[in-house]
Amino acid sequence: MTENREEVNVIPLSQMGMIQAMLTEELAGTREQLGTLTEALDRPHVLNDEIIARVKKVYTDQQGMLYAYEITLERWKALTLTPAQLQRVQTMEGQLKDLTAVTAQVLELADKLSEGTINKVLGMSDLEVALLYLSQQKKR
Repeated sequence: MTENREEVNVIPLSQMGMIQAMLTEELAGTREQLGTLTEALDRPHVLNDEIIARVKKVYTDQQGMLYAYEITLERWKALTLTPAQLQRVQTMEGQLKDLTAVTAQVLELADKLSEGTINKVLGMSDLEVALLYLSQQKKR
């Protein structure tokens, strides 16, 4: 997450509230997406290749931009902060750690689900569909 460090714009400390709100919203949205994808684990055929491709693009892009938060928080920690500001920065560091992990989980789950999309099922022979069904029953 440390590439392109010099390309990150300096975000003033006065924007701490905005950055914290952005992190909070991204984390909530990513957790929601993880929940949605988790619900589809038992029935990946309800998804199509386009949905999976979109999820992968959005969350790969998000993953690629997380370093900007990391750099911003590092820069802020290097300043002389009040105890309240330091606590907020530490809270955001925790959110960033969680966001990084949840984003990786979303991408991992999208890869797993891509194997059973409706597009893949429609391209299978009857025997392949039966084997897929039986393998899913065995997992339960």
